[in-house]
Amino acid sequence: LEDGDLIEPTSVVPNQFKHVPNQVFNFKAKPNKLSDAQQEVEELTDGQDDLSLLSMSEIQQLLSESDSPESLAFNLAQLIPKATKTEFTAKLDQALYAADMIGYVAASGSE
Repeated sequence: LEDGDLIEPTSVVPNQFKHVPNQVFNFKAKPNKLSDAQQEVEELTDGQDDLSLLSMSEIQQLLSESDSPESLAFNLAQLIPKATKTEFTAKLDQALYAADMIGYVAASGSE
């Protein structure tokens, strides 16, 4: 081989797609970018105490004493007379869900 027999490859840079802006993504949460409504919700929820749910023994007691959703709500009101509306609703939802699951399992087992 002599000089000039081999051609040095020239690097060809392909044209880059330029429709996307050249910026770095930042996934950091920015609490300072909350809207006024979001900020109000944050302030309201920060002031609330943590919500506690019913224990398994309380659920079992409620379900054994209740024969309908209405009686379940009544018995729950007797169990937690000083509950807030939010707390009562959350615990009622929990008890109704447990009753649904127990009913489903009982119905599935009898087939």
